[in-house]
Amino acid sequence: MMTEEEKAERRRKRKEMQERAKKRQSYYLEKVRTERNLTQQQVADLLEVPPETYQKWERGQVFLRVVEIIKICKTLHISFDDIFGHL
Repeated sequence: MMTEEEKAERRRKRKEMQERAKKRQSYYLEKVRTERNLTQQQVADLLEVPPETYQKWERGQVFLRVVEIIKICKTLHISFDDIFGHL
């Protein structure tokens, strides 16, 4: 059984990993978009999401859900590893 300190440490590590993932996703989405000379609006249209939603993804304000990751990968022809790499 885990102690409260171990549980707290586990939560802290999970939060750190999520923050790294959000930063990585943010960096990579902007990189792909700018390399392809697309606007945020154009990418949002391709992904069929409101521009505000895409902007939050690119700013790293929210963590992508699995269905969103799959849609991004298929639409932009990139891999999961491209987005998240080695966290």
